[in-house]
Amino acid sequence: MIETVHVGNLVRGLLKKKKMKQNALARYMPKNKTNISKLMNKPDWHISEVIAAGECLKMDIFSYIAPPNMDNIIMEDAPVYQITLKDKQLVECKDRLQDERARREQNDDLIKFYKEKIRRLEIEINGLKT
Repeated sequence: MIETVHVGNLVRGLLKKKKMKQNALARYMPKNKTNISKLMNKPDWHISEVIAAGECLKMDIFSYIAPPNMDNIIMEDAPVYQITLKDKQLVECKDRLQDERARREQNDDLIKFYKEKIRRLEIEINGLKT
């Protein structure tokens, strides 16, 4: 038997965990504060509402809703899965690029330091030779 998830309670808990108010969710849905409160009490939501909540929370809410044995049913080429996967890859690439830029800046600074040191030493050596 598949255990059901009360989507309203799930989203309420995730909002609380991220220290967000229900008003933040209202900005992602065409609903007012009263309708958002009603939605939070509903165990079942439309897919568009789950997607909007996920966008608001910046997370994949479907991963909380899908039963654990759904791995073999969820197709890896499904658009939602692909977008989530690509988003994670994008964040990883941006992080790596930032790390590489920081490393490069450190290397550039070291190269400048040693070039200047070589220049000064060459000047000192030439001064001693004359």
